Amino acid sequence: MLKKLSSLGLRSAQDLLFYFPFRYDDFSHIVPINQLQSESRVTVRGRLQLIAHKRGSFQRRLITEAMLADNTGQLRAVWFNQPYIAKVLQVGDKLSLAGKVELSRFGLQMVNPTFEKVKVDGVSVHTGRLVPIYPTTAGVTQKQLRFLISKALLAASQCEEWLSQDIIRVNNFSTLPVALQEIHFPSGGVKSDHARERFQFEELFLIQLKNELARREWRGCSALPVIFQEKETKDFVAGLGFTMTDDQRRSAWEILKDMSGNQPMNRLLNGDVGSGKTVVALTAIYNTTLNHFQSAWLAPTEILAQQHFATACSLFDGRGVRVGLLTGSVAKINDKENEDCPKKKFLSEAVAGKIDLVIGTHALIGDKVHFSNLALAIVDEQHRFGVEQRRLLRVKSANGSVPHFLSMTATPIPRSYSLALFGDLDLSLIKQMPVGRRKIITRLV
Repeated sequence: MLKKLSSLGLRSAQDLLFYFPFRYDDFSHIVPINQLQSESRVTVRGRLQLIAHKRGSFQRRLITEAMLADNTGQLRAVWFNQPYIAKVLQVGDKLSLAGKVELSRFGLQMVNPTFEKVKVDGVSVHTGRLVPIYPTTAGVTQKQLRFLISKALLAASQCEEWLSQDIIRVNNFSTLPVALQEIHFPSGGVKSDHARERFQFEELFLIQLKNELARREWRGCSALPVIFQEKETKDFVAGLGFTMTDDQRRSAWEILKDMSGNQPMNRLLNGDVGSGKTVVALTAIYNTTLNHFQSAWLAPTEILAQQHFATACSLFDGRGVRVGLLTGSVAKINDKENEDCPKKKFLSEAVAGKIDLVIGTHALIGDKVHFSNLALAIVDEQHRFGVEQRRLLRVKSANGSVPHFLSMTATPIPRSYSLALFGDLDLSLIKQMPVGRRKIITRLV
């Protein structure tokens, strides 16, 4: 059992206290037997009149049958393949059953209901209330978890209160021991609301605190300033063959302005597929190259990396930008007529600063890949990469500086938005679609 609990991260009483339920089953309605209705989920209390088990004819399953009675009537209860129940329950026991009422040829019954013996003090854990349901694993039942957590709650008063009394008072929060009791075994009403609000506040507060610390650490690093090259940038934009949208121009300016400082940029560029994020990124890359620094672009798939390589080669044609492609199977540079380049030579040119932009997949964050003066790191579809993978890209420059970091996504997932909203990432949004852009069609194959 200890090994199974450990697999759930439960190694101490404190672990149990902070192992919160993911939902509750509402068995708070205690109903007399004569008022039961089919399909209702309720709790019934009475005395056990009959308990027996037998082997059924269908698949030879073990069937445990019981008859529960209160002052208004009788109710049949059935459990499958749980023969131990007949050993722990005895005729005359006062029981509480919780479950779904079904109509059978025998009348109303409960199948595999949760049961517990009614205590003298009337306090219930598994029935007659909002019953917590926890994440679990094979060999650990909900009843076992609830039992262990109910015992751990006896020591909840020893937990140190880390919120200030002012925060608790102003927000009408519960104290930590009360909040823990209510989150596991809610009594309902205002008391439970205050407990839930406290833990919601804690979660958001800790996220904000973590991100603020990360932002301060990030700001404490030094980056290579990428000075805005106005004339060359206007010439590049004019040669695109299309007009950038206002959102594209604004996003590009936000990025270029961030990159001009000696503190590393940390920005998320969000826009739908086809909104023109690639051109905005290439504008930042071009300025980086004009400052004689390098850029790295991490793509989640080899196909997307090849697409970015082809686009960069096309838009940078004739502008003296050396673009390299590095994947698990390919290494090539655009001034080699897009022919494959020996990987060893490719890596030596990257670390020597002779490749201005390296586009790649996971191969880009390999141990052997280094840059001379990496000033801009771009991650495409950032949620497809882990935190550690993105960190590795940030420490690739041989000169010790931290590159400016641009994350791009067309998928506004909760994590991405939370990073932006809570301060770890600044946010640039592209909502406008370029004129003449064809409608994106997504098909499931």
